[in-house]
Amino acid sequence: MTVRDNVNISYHFNTSNEGWKGSFADLPVDYNKEIYALNYARALLPIGGKNTTNYGLKLVGANRSDDLFMFLTKKVENLTPNTTYQVKLDIGMYTKESGGMLGIGGSPSESVYVNRQRRSVQ
Repeated sequence: MTVRDNVNISYHFNTSNEGWKGSFADLPVDYNKEIYALNYARALLPIGGKNTTNYGLKLVGANRSDDLFMFLTKKVENLTPNTTYQVKLDIGMYTKESGGMLGIGGSPSESVYVNRQRRSVQ
């Protein structure tokens, strides 16, 4: 296996979603779309009342099933097969929920986690 030099990829979302897709899982088969309020969109970041230029990806959902899984995916192009890549992610997350809140299944702000899935390139 080869270890490759640095490959830097950045996403800013100021003009598009740059190929990222948002979706949801762990919902009941016959869930009521109105009460789960699921939404994925490119939207202005909530970083001040007058922000008109800084965009991000927005995932929204009401966790009625107590285990709602919201996720983003993106196929990364131009990777070399049989090559080991060390990945470093720098992301910013924003929420309108304040800390110290209670909720079924956990706090709407502190019970939100970031997870990554490892995939091999063949």
